[in-house]
Amino acid sequence: MLCCFSIVTGTSYLQQYCTSVVNAIVSPFVLLDIAMESASFLAVSSVSQVTQQIRLPLLNSLLQKCLQM
Repeated sequence: MLCCFSIVTGTSYLQQYCTSVVNAIVSPFVLLDIAMESASFLAVSSVSQVTQQIRLPLLNSLLQKCLQM
């Protein structure tokens, strides 16, 4: 729910949400879902850009946390 709200409000709020989620959520599945949802929002033009957006430093911390778990 909060992820959808941060997506609607803008990219800066999405960035703040992602940085706070990394420290708060302990499930790698939820973190991966948030990362993929954020990447699909940032890649509004095409689906093929989702893989490019997932490599952004904004989402990289989410993925690194998933891999550590």
